[in-house]
Amino acid sequence: MKTRTWILVLASSFVTAVAIAQDTTGNRATSFQAVSASAHEDVPGGNLLVAAYAIVLFLLVLYVMYLTAMQRTAGNELTRLEAVLAKKSEEKAAEAKKAD
Repeated sequence: MKTRTWILVLASSFVTAVAIAQDTTGNRATSFQAVSASAHEDVPGGNLLVAAYAIVLFLLVLYVMYLTAMQRTAGNELTRLEAVLAKKSEEKAAEAKKAD
């Protein structure tokens, strides 16, 4: 456990030292520079938006169909269990009647 803690401390110290040692003044611009031409998008966003909504709608429909199937299965199981319970109650009543 102590070894793992020391490894984590040394790794985080190394990462911190590397981050401090990097010279960021030459890598980044320090002033605003206006863009002369507007940027042109290669992929139209409208098609992507429609595709994303279609995928979400499709997944939602699949989920609702899954829930419907699960509800139908649970309903069938409940009906079966009610029939079994009614049959057992009738058998128990018949046994009690025979015993009298």
